[in-house]
Amino acid sequence: MTSNADDNLIAALRDVIDSMYGEYDGGTRGALRRALGSSMTQASGISLPELTAAVQSVLPYENRERAEQIAKTICYGAGNLANRRAWERSGVVKTVKWFTADDAEVCGFCAELDGNVVSVNDCFLKKGDTLTDKRGVEMIVQRNIEVPPLHEGCRCCCRPESISLD
Repeated sequence: MTSNADDNLIAALRDVIDSMYGEYDGGTRGALRRALGSSMTQASGISLPELTAAVQSVLPYENRERAEQIAKTICYGAGNLANRRAWERSGVVKTVKWFTADDAEVCGFCAELDGNVVSVNDCFLKKGDTLTDKRGVEMIVQRNIEVPPLHEGCRCCCRPESISLD
C-alpha cells in the first residue's frame, strides 16, 4: 500500500519521464517508471548508485555515467514537480521562484531563468517559447516547464516566493 505522498511522487515521476524522455517508446518509459518508482518510494530510501542501477536495468546499453545522469534528472525533476503540486494544492503558496545552482557550471539558459517568479498555477516556460541566453543562443522549449529541470543535468530548483492565507 502506498501513501498519498508516494502516489503524488509516482504521478510526478510519470510526467517527468514522459515529458523529458518522450523519445523512448511507451514500454521503455513504463519500465523506467516502475523501476524508479519502486526504488524511490522505499521506506529505507535509496542511493544514487542504486537508482543508476535501476536505470541501467531498463536501459542496459547506457554506460554508468549516462544512466546516472538520467537517474539524477528524473528523480530531481519528480521531486520538484511533486513539491510544486503540493504547494498548489495547499492554497497558501501563491508564487514560486526559479533558483540556479549559483556556480560557474550553470548554463546560460538557466541563468536567464534565475529569479523569475510565476504563479503557482503557471509555467515558467510553455512549449514553443524561445529562451535566449546572454550570448544570443536560442533554445525552443520542447515541453511546458512547470519546474526544473530545464534540461538533462539541470541543477536548478524552485521554491515558494509568496505565501498567504488569503
